[in-house]
Amino acid sequence: MANSNLDTIYNAMAGWSFAVAGGDVKCRKPETLKKTLHSHDLPLRMLLPMDNKLEGQEATIQTMGKAATGGCLMVVRWRLMDLMYWQAVAKGTGMEQAAERLTEYCQTYLNNYRFNHKLADNIRIVNVNVEPGQYQWPLDVEAAPWYFGALATLEITEVVC
Repeated sequence: MANSNLDTIYNAMAGWSFAVAGGDVKCRKPETLKKTLHSHDLPLRMLLPMDNKLEGQEATIQTMGKAATGGCLMVVRWRLMDLMYWQAVAKGTGMEQAAERLTEYCQTYLNNYRFNHKLADNIRIVNVNVEPGQYQWPLDVEAAPWYFGALATLEITEVVC
């Protein structure tokens, strides 16, 4: 029986290339996250093992019976977070200055989803929700700084045979 491969999902998502306002948006996977952000890090996507409310990623497993090869067929439904930090709120610009860039990023993200919804032969993104707003980093520190950004929540289906 094959195992679920969350690394494949994170690697595929980390490989997505975004350019907003002429600059590349870098990406960190869960194993490369850092406790602090610096202005030279931004803009930056973080593939998180939890969302901005510190809720864990979700996986729902459904057994579908036997595959054509006789083995057990399962469908894993992942709910993963991709949080992009654009710039620090304390930098003095208001949402009116950040709104144009965040809108551009959201449009770019959704356009990327249209062409990259198949992450592997057995893994597909089935739903994406992108929310621009203000987000803290690090998430688990009450007095952490705030950043303008966008939180993408992805629902991903993986067929495991």
